[in-house]
Amino acid sequence: MRVALGASHWRIVRLLLVESLLFSGLGAAGGLLLGRIGRDVLVAAVPVRMPAWMNFDIDAGVGLFAAALAVGTALIFGLVPALRTSRPNLQDGLRTASAKSVTASRSRLRSFFVAAEVSLALLLLIGGSLMTRSVFNLIRRDPGFRPENVLTLRITVPRAAYPDENAVRNFYSPLLDRLRVLPGVQQVGATRVLPTKDAAWVPQIIPDGTVASAPRGIFVANQVIVTPGYFGVLGIRVLRGRGFNAQQDGPDAPGVVIVNDSFVRRHWPTGDPIGRRLRYRMGPSDESPWLTVIDVVSDVQYRDSNLSAATYLPHQQRPSRTMCLALKTASDPSSLTNAVRQVIAQADPNIPCVDVQTMEEILSTSLWQPRLL
Repeated sequence: MRVALGASHWRIVRLLLVESLLFSGLGAAGGLLLGRIGRDVLVAAVPVRMPAWMNFDIDAGVGLFAAALAVGTALIFGLVPALRTSRPNLQDGLRTASAKSVTASRSRLRSFFVAAEVSLALLLLIGGSLMTRSVFNLIRRDPGFRPENVLTLRITVPRAAYPDENAVRNFYSPLLDRLRVLPGVQQVGATRVLPTKDAAWVPQIIPDGTVASAPRGIFVANQVIVTPGYFGVLGIRVLRGRGFNAQQDGPDAPGVVIVNDSFVRRHWPTGDPIGRRLRYRMGPSDESPWLTVIDVVSDVQYRDSNLSAATYLPHQQRPSRTMCLALKTASDPSSLTNAVRQVIAQADPNIPCVDVQTMEEILSTSLWQPRLL
């Protein structure tokens, strides 16, 4: 039997519906406000200029969606209970017989929804916890170097003023010597590419005593050019052997190379790697001379974390026009920026200094995406 709702009942429905709309609207407005504040805090914490595709703006579309969600929530969770509550209770006697069965059915349905809700909440909680733990593990992972009190900058020697490899060597060696005597500077080194950046690669590296098996195009190791003293500046651990030496590893000396621990574990898992040889293979008829391994250093984190094996070449034997200078300082490294610029300007005023930043800033920049997540 259908029972029409009276005026008093409609007032109850309207009152409950207005109350539901009010609370839903307040919740949506509060969510938008907290979202805007949280967005500003997160964006301000990012140390780099975010790419255009990474957009966190709260625009009119987000506001309309929040408003529609608030109205829909109020109608679903306010109107239906209001109609049920306001329905006249005229047939209690007729419903008494079936009350138990209806109550049991509703109880089972309610239990099902509660169980589903708890299960979904647990899945979200577990997924969020695993992601958070992964991000924290990534942030806390040992990068393989010590970034404290290290100033870095990048310079490029122009080909017009320095046409050959010997001219490049004769520029960098005296420059590093002048930087070493600056007050507050403890150690100086240089590298073609800094940790956390994209290291250079070669298609194939042939360890001594093996036959090249990887097809062309499979990159098996990073290739980094460094100067003597570079590993000490960044605190990269020397596991065995000796580092590069300007006198022993000059341009006319036998070719030498340093490999990292991952390279040894992959290619020479047994025996002593010191004294073994390798060569670079750029193509079927393009192979470098044999290079003797003189040192093994600890692994360092570069941008391509899947390519952990690395080889290091001495700048004296493989001079590079572009180098990143690294200075270990006794205090705040940023305080030496002007002094370092002056020394480089005295060596050649036409060579600009770019990417002047501390190693701690570089490491922080490399982690901004997982931190933002």
